[in-house]
Amino acid sequence: MKNKITAILLSVCLFLTLLAGCGNSVETAPDSASEAPSAESVPVAETAEEDEAPAQDGTAKEESVEETLEVEETLELPLCEETQTLTYFNEISTNLMNVYNDLNEAEAVKYLEELTNVHIDFTNFTSDNYKDQYSLMVASGDMTDIIYAAAGSYPGGASAAVEDEVLINLDEYMEYAPHYAAMLEEFPDVRKAIYTDEGYLPAFYSIYDENARFSSGMVVRQDWLDELGMNVPVTYDDYHDVLSAFKSEYNCASPILMGYNGMIGGDWLIAGYGVVGMLFATPFDNYMPFYVDGTEVKFGPMEEGYKEYLTMLNQWYSEGLFSEKFLQDTNGNMMSADYINQIIGGDVGMAVVATSSVEGLANSAVDENFELTGVADAVKNEGDLVNFGAELSHIGAEMLSISTSCEDIELAMRWIDVGYTEVGAYISNYGVEGYSYEINSDGVPEFTDLVINNESLTVTEAISVYTPRFMSAITYVSASDCLYTEKTFEAMKAWGSNRSGEGTYPALAIMTADETDTFNTTWSDIAVVVTESTVKFITGDRDLAEYDDFVSTLESMGIEECISLKQDAYDRYLAK
Repeated sequence: MKNKITAILLSVCLFLTLLAGCGNSVETAPDSASEAPSAESVPVAETAEEDEAPAQDGTAKEESVEETLEVEETLELPLCEETQTLTYFNEISTNLMNVYNDLNEAEAVKYLEELTNVHIDFTNFTSDNYKDQYSLMVASGDMTDIIYAAAGSYPGGASAAVEDEVLINLDEYMEYAPHYAAMLEEFPDVRKAIYTDEGYLPAFYSIYDENARFSSGMVVRQDWLDELGMNVPVTYDDYHDVLSAFKSEYNCASPILMGYNGMIGGDWLIAGYGVVGMLFATPFDNYMPFYVDGTEVKFGPMEEGYKEYLTMLNQWYSEGLFSEKFLQDTNGNMMSADYINQIIGGDVGMAVVATSSVEGLANSAVDENFELTGVADAVKNEGDLVNFGAELSHIGAEMLSISTSCEDIELAMRWIDVGYTEVGAYISNYGVEGYSYEINSDGVPEFTDLVINNESLTVTEAISVYTPRFMSAITYVSASDCLYTEKTFEAMKAWGSNRSGEGTYPALAIMTADETDTFNTTWSDIAVVVTESTVKFITGDRDLAEYDDFVSTLESMGIEECISLKQDAYDRYLAK
């Protein structure tokens, strides 16, 4: 297993007197960050050493904040002398629902309760009904102590959730979360991103110990390239030549599997033109074609690069280099059966796939010679960089918030804070030593056969079952290395080889509630016009000579106001 476990455990000397635990202070000193904690021996002081070269982080910039840090950490366990209970409103995967009647049956959850003496009373919902149930709970006024993804799911946003007295402002209670507080002090970019413009800290976030790797990227049929004596494509012209050869030699229905409405998640293919595109006509930030040029916010469809991209797709479509299936929403879901079947059935020569599919699809392919290779994003000229698709950050997902209904905020803060210690991070990433993982002869954690060779679950499913991510915690990027082969690592390296992410609009440059209301009033109609016009320009149902008229229409609909609102949010983000 590819090892790179450098826990980001930060000095908390300034906070030691603020920990008012009621259990016994544990004071052992493991030799390195690779030693696993156990119920009997919880690490509290260590010097972390990093001797290996940085792992591939899937970005053109190979910098990451993995500096060796001298750590002095005090964690008093258990957190209370007698068992206390906290309630927790949780979104849970279908895998976990199928395995556990109650998440407290999970060994990792039981182990954490043994360490902390805090019992968690879970209320679990799957993603298809979580937000509705969350809204109903908030409306009732009877909320659980801890809520998963509460700030981002609240209408009006995170600040509104605090101002409406649904969530507490964690910043007022940080004395009870010294490990999380110290991490935010150590990494001001993380702190800046997760505090709201009003100065609220509404949630605990998972934080990566190194830049997260790409979860998907472009691949090409390497076996076809070999048979044709062609190289992996680099420029748009190379892409065209390869796709044309695939069409003529293999008569594939869609040489490149074009994304829904001509856009591919992660802005693959379009980004080389210096702009971003819109995946769906939705109000969600992740799909909006706003980006940053220097410090100026721009809107992709208003720029020349967007027109150039549509001109290219119009030509490719007329030449049959992708099929009209791009009009179907299944082409927007790389995990859908239809999407995958097009690839493994020989209908497709290039596509964006999930990381696990780089080699995994070969097992189901019709052609026994089927082989995929990761490809860098297309550019105009060899050596160009793509400024989108990878926001360089250690910030993971929004995890846990504390509701105003919580009667023991101190305990809730201290329980969540455990995830930012080594003992908590090991539970979150690996589960329980001797059960879901062991420490090998090199002192490195490795998943056991229960995870790697489970008779009923895939490795991915087993990891989700035996390391249920119910905690806010440090996330060890390398913990998932067991999922990947060398071929997959090579693909991730290729995907990050020319992507800098400098132009990506920060996900946490958030508009105020009033700005959001104003924005949405205008945006919903603009989104529909952009989506419909984009498709028509690609298929030829609308002449590209009318592109200036399209831009004028967006202006008349108020796109400049939308850009201005996003600019204001971005400026506040920079000023934090």
